[in-house]
Amino acid sequence: MAGFSRQERQDAARTEQACRQRLAEIEQAFARPHSSEENRALNVEAQRVLSGLQYALFVLTDEAGA
Repeated sequence: MAGFSRQERQDAARTEQACRQRLAEIEQAFARPHSSEENRALNVEAQRVLSGLQYALFVLTDEAGA
């Protein structure tokens, strides 16, 4: 595997930060009272954000890149 380019790594770093910020916001939303529908929507969004974070971390930790 050729690894990821410098630009891809920079993009991944920005994505990581954005995902972590959004997860913090979702965590705060879970702390407030909400309906079961809102709960489902938060769960779906959290899963989506976690997938983005997982990919960003994969790019950032890829040993073949650097």
